[in-house]
Amino acid sequence: MSQINLANHLNPNHKQFFQSTDRRIALYGSKGSGKSYDVADKLLIQPSVQSQYAKRDIKLKIVVIRQSLPSLKRTCIELLEERAELFKLKYHLNKSDYLAEYDNGSRIQFVGLDDSKAHQKLQSMTNVDMVWIEEIPEIQESVYENADLILRGGRGLYKQMITTFNPVSTGSWVFRRWWEEQNEAITKIHCRTEDNPWIDKEYLQTLKDLEKSNKSLYTVYYLGEWGTLKGVIYDNYDIVDALPKKYDETIYGLDFGFNVPTALVKIYIKGEKEIWVEQKIYKTELTTSALIKEMKRLKISKNDPIYCDNEPDRIQELFEAGFDAQAADKNVKDGIDFVKTLQIHYTKDSPDLIKEVTGYVWKVDKNGHPLDEPVKFQDHGCDATRYGLYTHIKKHVEARIRIV
Repeated sequence: MSQINLANHLNPNHKQFFQSTDRRIALYGSKGSGKSYDVADKLLIQPSVQSQYAKRDIKLKIVVIRQSLPSLKRTCIELLEERAELFKLKYHLNKSDYLAEYDNGSRIQFVGLDDSKAHQKLQSMTNVDMVWIEEIPEIQESVYENADLILRGGRGLYKQMITTFNPVSTGSWVFRRWWEEQNEAITKIHCRTEDNPWIDKEYLQTLKDLEKSNKSLYTVYYLGEWGTLKGVIYDNYDIVDALPKKYDETIYGLDFGFNVPTALVKIYIKGEKEIWVEQKIYKTELTTSALIKEMKRLKISKNDPIYCDNEPDRIQELFEAGFDAQAADKNVKDGIDFVKTLQIHYTKDSPDLIKEVTGYVWKVDKNGHPLDEPVKFQDHGCDATRYGLYTHIKKHVEARIRIV
């Protein structure tokens, strides 16, 4: 690794994590606390740090795991590439097998568990020095146990399993295993948003404001403490492995963003009540031109309607690019009430959308009673889905009424 002052880039408030050589570490807490950045930084600098300490060249075998390969690409893989560039580290990713290699021969194998061969690949690995499981509550407990078994150590000075997550629900096996039963040695490090010296102040205020709208969200995402989300809006859904083989039509819903994610979903409609929803885009810092480029890359249909957040200039740009972009009906309460009448199937490769819908809750008053208004937080995919379903099907119903 080229000469660089790491003190300018490593979080000084998380020294315990960077210095720990314990076998198992649970890095949990608030959103925006920099947990994933910490892990990426530690994995990248370890070959150099350990080699300097041992006075010999150390080649590490590292495995990075997440439930979904698309979410793994968008989070861990992108983050590690970004930090490697910052550290001026020679690091090459082979995107055919998702194997990254350092210039000293250390390797990172990325594993998305929705790959049919992923579990077999995990079981066949040996002498792994470090494992990172991002968003561990998403995976099954048996997968964690298999990952723990491959952590046998190779040439590294120590072996370590790192898990990162927001403590969303006490119903998780993670809470049962490490907080209630406490039947294995694990170092638990609680991270707060204020620990992150680079946190966006506006985002920090958004997290603090959750206390006024929904205390359970505030507990989980700002305080970073275990809770159970109350007042969840949707319960009419499940998560499925695949899309239907037969359906009547497809449409799209689009919620524009930049500092917050732009969310594009594809919706498959069968009959009047059965719906499949697939996440296509969920990404920040997308200008309209960048969004159009991404939509073309993904071969988003130019024949199906795209019901959009009401930003006329951006809709016009999409239309001029050949997409059937239309302004959506944004009636929130009526739209939610309508979506609640449908049977929704979210595809398992829609991780951000699934995370949103499981945490999409009503605002509450000072006495804790729910109001007829959702909390405006992590709702971009939910909004996009509502735009598409409510606007499209409402139009069809109104058209039938006019014909009658």
